[in-house]
Amino acid sequence: MAGDVRSYLRMCGYDTVYVNDDSIEDLPGALSTDPPDSEIVSAVEATGRRLVTRDYQLAQQCSNTITLTTTETSARLSTLQDAGVCFKIESSPTYCGVCNGSLERAAVGDAPAYVADSIDRCWSCNRCEQYFWKGSHWEQVKQTLHHID
Repeated sequence: MAGDVRSYLRMCGYDTVYVNDDSIEDLPGALSTDPPDSEIVSAVEATGRRLVTRDYQLAQQCSNTITLTTTETSARLSTLQDAGVCFKIESSPTYCGVCNGSLERAAVGDAPAYVADSIDRCWSCNRCEQYFWKGSHWEQVKQTLHHID
C-alpha cells in the first residue's frame, strides 16, 4: 500500500522492509509472502520498526504506526515528514531501492555497460546485484524531497 515511498526512505538511509518485496523472506524481521496482519504486527514490534500503512484496521493493531490517508506520493512523504521522518538524501546510499540489501561502492570499471561512462561513482547491492548511481532519478528524488511541505 505504500510502495511508492519505500525507495525514498531507502535513499534517505532508512532500513525499510516492504511486505510485497520479492525477497521479503530474506530481510531482517522476515515475513512470509502475503502475511496476515498479525504476522506484520509481530514483526514490527519484534524489530522495533514503525509501520507505514493505509490500512486503518492494521494500523489500529500496532502501537508504532504512521497511517497514510492519500495515494499521492508527495502528500504521503509530507505525512511521513510530519510524523518525524527526516528526509535527507544520503550522499552515499546504504540501502538498495529494490530489495533493501546493503550497498557497497563499486570499483571503477565494474559497472555494467548500461551505466554511463561519465559516472565515476556507483554502488552495487550485495543481495540483488543491482547497480545504482547518481543520475536523473537521483536528481528527481532530491527535487521531490525539496518540495514536500
